[in-house]
Amino acid sequence: MDRREKNILLVSLEHLANGIRYKYYCSKNEGDPMFCNSIMNAEVTTKYILYKAKIDEIVVIGSGATYDEGDDLRKCSLRESEGYLVPDISSLSEYGLYKYRIFEYLEGMDLEEHEILADISPEDRDRLIDIFNKFHKEVGQRSSRKKRKDVFFSFLSREPELFDELVERLPDDLKDKADWLKRYIFSIMTDFYKFR
Repeated sequence: MDRREKNILLVSLEHLANGIRYKYYCSKNEGDPMFCNSIMNAEVTTKYILYKAKIDEIVVIGSGATYDEGDDLRKCSLRESEGYLVPDISSLSEYGLYKYRIFEYLEGMDLEEHEILADISPEDRDRLIDIFNKFHKEVGQRSSRKKRKDVFFSFLSREPELFDELVERLPDDLKDKADWLKRYIFSIMTDFYKFR
C-alpha cells in the first residue's frame, strides 16, 4: 500500500448554460500581475493552483449535465493527448472541455487560439488591429509611461475604462468583435505575465 502524501485538488464543474465565453483572471505574484484566460471557474482555479503547487491528482465533480455518458467514475491522465484534438470545443461536455483546457495549460499550448483569432474576415481583423495600434500609440502619448504592446493587456486590466474607451472607438459594424479584440490583446501579451 502506497502511504506517501498526495496533493489532491477537488474541483466542482458548473453547467455552461450560456455557452463558451472567454474570461480573463488576474492574480498578484510577488507584486507582478499574472493572467490567464478561462472558460469556466474550475479551470481558472486549477490553473492557478497548478501554477503555484505540484498536484498529484485532480478529482472533478459535477452534475449529470456536465458529463457525457461514460465519463463518470473514470480515471484519466491529462498528459495523454489522444482525444484532445477536437474540431469544435463547443461539442464537448463541461467535463470534456475542462480536461481539454487543462491539457492545453499543462502542455503550454492554446490549441484554439489560432482558430479564434482567424474566426473573422481578414479585413475586419486588419481594421481591428489598426484601431488597437492607433489607440495604443495615443495612450502612450498621453501617459507619462510608455506601455509596450506586449504588456498592454495588464495595463488595460488595471484601468478597465480604457478598454471601454477602445470599444467606443470601434465602428458599429465591429462593435460585436470587442471580445475578439480583447482575445487578440491577451494573445500578444508576453508569457511573463501569464500562468505557465
